[in-house]
Amino acid sequence: MVGAGLAECFVFFADAEGLMPAMAVFAAGLKKDGDTTEPKAGIKLPQQAAARLERTMANLPNFVGRIVPGFMSYAPDVQRLEELSDRLVLAGGEDSRGELPYRPAAFLAERLSTELWHFPGGHTGLTTHPAFGELLRKAFRA
Repeated sequence: MVGAGLAECFVFFADAEGLMPAMAVFAAGLKKDGDTTEPKAGIKLPQQAAARLERTMANLPNFVGRIVPGFMSYAPDVQRLEELSDRLVLAGGEDSRGELPYRPAAFLAERLSTELWHFPGGHTGLTTHPAFGELLRKAFRA
């Protein structure tokens, strides 16, 4: 688990170097080990996606200053989770194995000796894969 120290370093870096360099560091942390692919330059986004990107960029100071440090410094109460492990459904996206959003669930599943469910897609698979909902219902019923 990532501690508060790393979150504080990220905010300090954002303040010293700016939002975009901080986001580059953040994006590098999201990659899987050994992934060297870079985003494709010059992609023309559909109008709706371009509008969403514009809103995201406008919200970047809040994301970098508050959201990222909040989840980077969060440490769950593993002892309490152990007590509730028979009621937990831990899951990760099929396409995000090894990436930052996947790692905490994988860590907890191993630590709690419980099943790690794999859902279609990556970090946002619920918005891109219709099968996500049915698998989620199945997981909750298990």
